[in-house]
Amino acid sequence: MRIKIGDWEEYREDMKRLIRNPKLAEKEPENTLYLTPKEFSSIFTPEKVKLLRTIEEKKPGNVTQLVQMLKRPRVSVSRDVNCFKQLGLINIKVSGVNRKPEVVSRDFLVSI
Repeated sequence: MRIKIGDWEEYREDMKRLIRNPKLAEKEPENTLYLTPKEFSSIFTPEKVKLLRTIEEKKPGNVTQLVQMLKRPRVSVSRDVNCFKQLGLINIKVSGVNRKPEVVSRDFLVSI
């Protein structure tokens, strides 16, 4: 996954460039997340990065186990999990009532 940091004008220009020349899109990573610097800093806080690393390294079986591993309030962990899910950084594997978070990719390419 690629994370591109910039303003919305840069995003619009990138989209125009790709629309004008679709062959350029073939060279782009499959998933690109465009964020402003403010959005990036609010999403990738130390606590949220710790959450991603815990999911990847300790592989909790569900959100309750993740809450226990992180020693954080459930509401905060659930909010962060949902944020990363919406951004496409994690998936939630549902089995009955169990919701197991899984990191989509360990590697991110961040460009400015």
